[in-house]
Amino acid sequence: MRTTFASRQPAQPEDQLKGPVQALIRAVRSKVHTKTEVHVDELGGRPDIGVELDSVLCGHVELKAPGLGAQTRRFKGRDKTQ
Repeated sequence: MRTTFASRQPAQPEDQLKGPVQALIRAVRSKVHTKTEVHVDELGGRPDIGVELDSVLCGHVELKAPGLGAQTRRFKGRDKTQ
């Protein structure tokens, strides 16, 4: 676990990706809004980024630590569950 510079609070390695990924999402479509770490009861947790279009939640983004890769068949444990 790492610490964020601004808050000195424990942070996950994937936290450094949130800003750039949010900027990418907004660049693709200007009316899209993103929110981070909002609890979603149906998912039983807090996805890294929630995506809203016209004030309607339309999806989630679950980030993984840099270096983990995107081949989901290799995920185990909590990463696989997410």
